[in-house]
Amino acid sequence: MLANALLTLSVALLFLGSFKSLKVIQIFGRRRGGLCLGIGMAGAGLFFLPDVWRVWQPGEEPIALGRAAIGLFMSLCLYRGISHLARQFNAGPDSAEALRSVEDALEESESRYRSMLAAMTEGAILRDGEGRVLAVNAAAERLLGRRGEELKRLAEDPSEERLLAADGSEMDPRDLPSLVTLRTGKPIRDFTIGVGRPDGQFVWLKINSTPLIRRGAARPHGAMSTMTDVTEARHIEEELRRSHERTAAILESITDGFLSVDRQWQLEFVNSSAADMLGVHAEDLHGKDLWEALPDIRGSSLGAHFRAAMDNDEVVHFEEYFESGAEWFAGTVYPFEGGISLYFRSVTDEQKARQALSDSEDRFRTLAENVPVVVFLCDPSPGYRILFLSEAVFKLTGRPRQDFLSGDISFEELYHGDDLQGVLAEVDAALAERRSYSLTVRIRHMDGTWRWVEEIGVGVFKENELLYLEGYFVDVTERRRVHERQSLMMAELDHRVKNNISTIMALAQQTLARSADLTEFSESFMGRIGAMARTHEALAATRWDGVVLRDVLRLTLAPYVGLVDGRIESEGEDFSLPAAAAAPIGLALHELTTNAVKYGALSHESGQLHIQWRRDGDDVLVTWTERDTGANGRPVPQPASHERPCAGGLGMTLLRGLIEYELGGTVRHELTPEGLTCELRIGLVDLRDDGGRLP
Repeated sequence: MLANALLTLSVALLFLGSFKSLKVIQIFGRRRGGLCLGIGMAGAGLFFLPDVWRVWQPGEEPIALGRAAIGLFMSLCLYRGISHLARQFNAGPDSAEALRSVEDALEESESRYRSMLAAMTEGAILRDGEGRVLAVNAAAERLLGRRGEELKRLAEDPSEERLLAADGSEMDPRDLPSLVTLRTGKPIRDFTIGVGRPDGQFVWLKINSTPLIRRGAARPHGAMSTMTDVTEARHIEEELRRSHERTAAILESITDGFLSVDRQWQLEFVNSSAADMLGVHAEDLHGKDLWEALPDIRGSSLGAHFRAAMDNDEVVHFEEYFESGAEWFAGTVYPFEGGISLYFRSVTDEQKARQALSDSEDRFRTLAENVPVVVFLCDPSPGYRILFLSEAVFKLTGRPRQDFLSGDISFEELYHGDDLQGVLAEVDAALAERRSYSLTVRIRHMDGTWRWVEEIGVGVFKENELLYLEGYFVDVTERRRVHERQSLMMAELDHRVKNNISTIMALAQQTLARSADLTEFSESFMGRIGAMARTHEALAATRWDGVVLRDVLRLTLAPYVGLVDGRIESEGEDFSLPAAAAAPIGLALHELTTNAVKYGALSHESGQLHIQWRRDGDDVLVTWTERDTGANGRPVPQPASHERPCAGGLGMTLLRGLIEYELGGTVRHELTPEGLTCELRIGLVDLRDDGGRLP
């Protein structure tokens, strides 16, 4: 712009010099005066004309400035020389020739001056000290859409002229830069105005006005204005302004906080959401230094994020807790050419919700890990991938839960083949109908055994979307075993009650038939009923889970231990009799004991009873031996078989009925002079509840 001013001043000096040259031309004539003036103007023109082009070329300003300064100096020297010649030629009639030479020079100079104005790309208007337009170049005419004469007329009567100030308001023609320069004597630079053209359009111009002041004068005697078309730039600036306004409106409307700072950390924009979240007023932040306006972030992690984005030109994401506001914020810092911008929002509620969810999950896991069931959570995608499984799965399956979580094994592989399809069908149906399901299935343990499991599950939905399948497994193997045992016991009880009633009825009938009187009947019958009662009492003590043979024998002999102390010996293994065999064996031993007390070894003080039992494969072998050696050590003769009821009476009938017919065993009976030997063999495999061997 300085080169432009110097160039304008040089042209003005040449223009004024042309008036001085008139005197010289009058003396020397047009040819010699123009030649004289042209010699001087040619030198200045060598500098002026190229600079008219250079001033407007990017990168040429320094060269144009130097040449314009030299041109100004040459124009000043030429002006002073012409003035001096004019004074000399005015001194007398002898100077006429010199004056004509000057006249010719000035004419040539003015011609060049006008050519230079016409060649300028900038519009140029020259005004005299009264504001009248003296000269207008072609560029100005094109810009303003008016001829020079019309512009001169408008200068006299500006009422038709339409002018706008830079802010778009109407402008008083008296405030034109050239007129202000004439009033103040000061140059005006880069003054923007809008000028109405005859075609109805406005052209926006950037004007520089320079005063023309004679040496020693207090006021300018003219002003030179140059103008440049900035309409396109103005439109771009206007569009940019509107774009900025739209952007600002959008940023003001969002609920996220937004702020931007330039490379000098000056806050350029802060929306109201950001100001509210930071606890400040937005108008107090614009144009302020970031670190001074928001001192709390200087040493915070957010400040570190700002510097990282600015220094490293990288996008930074963060989620931080700020103690100053007791708030959680999440945001992103974006670098751009002019600085950085920050989008952020408060996530305090989300953090609280996440914390509550985390606490809930912790409570869920604590509960799931401490209940005696296997809690599971599955992805609803095909295959039902396990997302969570409690530690209790190890006890249920013998496999660590990591095997299931990693996918090395699935529950589908553990279901019993007869149960798998039913499980899958029921789960799919329950999810489709949005209900829970409950199944009792078999799952294979790692040791090869099958566990009965109750599986209960339900789908968790969000609107119409299935999120996951959750539920639990309960090991009901023992419960099922107890239930089966209870069912078996009820069936067994029903069976035994019926058998006992039948047995009692048979005992009553047979005892009555073999008894001489009611006293004998009562004694025999009550003894047998007592034996049955004692065996049932022993079974009740074990909840009908069997009874030890030694205990049955002890209960049978208990009424006589005090009477035959030391004469009864027993030996054998300790093993349990099935409940189905206990009562018949107890009653059989009662018959043998009663017979021994009445007629056998226990009926004499010298008699001995020896009872032995042992396992013989899957059978139990009981040997009953009675001996009576008498007082002198010789055997006491036994009663004849027809005299001893056990040999062929009711006792033997009961014994065979109990062992052979009810238990499927055998009875071997032998009566010798030395005593009685009775061997009972009982096969118990078919009598056990589980069909297994004797324990």
